[in-house]
Amino acid sequence: AGENELMKDLLDGFLKEHAELRRAMAAMARLLGKAEGVGWDDQMNLDLRRLKEAERQFSAMLKVHERMEEDRFSDLLRRLASEGELPPQALESRHAAVRDIFRLLETVTCLCDGQHVYALRTLMTKVSEDLERHLIYEEQELFPLLQSRFPDQPRSDP
Repeated sequence: AGENELMKDLLDGFLKEHAELRRAMAAMARLLGKAEGVGWDDQMNLDLRRLKEAERQFSAMLKVHERMEEDRFSDLLRRLASEGELPPQALESRHAAVRDIFRLLETVTCLCDGQHVYALRTLMTKVSEDLERHLIYEEQELFPLLQSRFPDQPRSDP
């Protein structure tokens, strides 16, 4: 297989991971549920233990995913940045932004201890939106740019 096929396979693998990240984020949001009543009623319906576990699993998943992307693409991304096709540290800075807002969610989850569920929902929405925006950037801008660096090779038939 040529470089193009290897890049396609690599990007396909990352697209599958994106789908897993989206599913995990949606599962966390479902744990928060919809607002039910005010204050006490809403807090009583939150399974904080399950939410913390889901956050822990998502965090681990996100770290592995980010590390793999950065490891696989770092040389190519530096070259694209030096050629002016990408801002320097494009992927790393976007990863850091998603990681930071997710850390805030984890911190608020621990501090709230079941109180102020509306604050958790608000942050969960922000994390979901930021993650989705990042994944769309990768899928619609970054991955096509990476793929374009490895054009299809004409096949020579024997």
